[in-house]
Amino acid sequence: MILERTELETQVKEGKIIGAVINGQKKRLFYAQGTLCAFNRKSSRRGYELPNYMFSKIEKYIYPKTVDEDKRTFKRLLKYKKEAAKATFTNSWIKACLALPDTFEQWIADGKKDCYEYHITTGTRIDGNLVSVKTIAKKMWDGHSFLEALANKTKWHSGRFPYNGYEGSIELAKDEDGSFRGFFSKEYKDCGNGYYYLLINDDWFMGYDID
Repeated sequence: MILERTELETQVKEGKIIGAVINGQKKRLFYAQGTLCAFNRKSSRRGYELPNYMFSKIEKYIYPKTVDEDKRTFKRLLKYKKEAAKATFTNSWIKACLALPDTFEQWIADGKKDCYEYHITTGTRIDGNLVSVKTIAKKMWDGHSFLEALANKTKWHSGRFPYNGYEGSIELAKDEDGSFRGFFSKEYKDCGNGYYYLLINDDWFMGYDID
């Protein structure tokens, strides 16, 4: 259905319509100075008032892409599960990641929980973020020692080292029951606050907490 010009202007102004196909060509629309406009080609700052003859040739409207939050949440959970499945070690956190639902349908039936509700993170903006073991090792003066300890699954601890404008630190722990854990902290300089990641497999740390 083709809208009246005033209704189209309202929809564009509210961000509900972002463009239109006119004479077979896609036009990006915007509202400025009280009128409906179209951007110049390859420009996001300059444009022109949409003339009436173009308005009368609109074939269809272009709407903004919608983000399905449910699918985004499940995709993030599945990322933890898939990465945990690559680990050559185990601990309670790895087991919790592996126990996450396998399918979107199972996740819905389980109550559509997020990372925090499954107790695999504290619920932060770094949920799902990965940091490479090799990248961290390159930043450390004793990176080879860290990689050796990781390969052998032995207890190990680093001092604080410069890491992309922060201070990084690593701890590898071996529990009495044989569980192996890895912790990576990325903290503000001379401060005990920052970003915290857990070892999800032999190649990656994954977001867990922000303090």
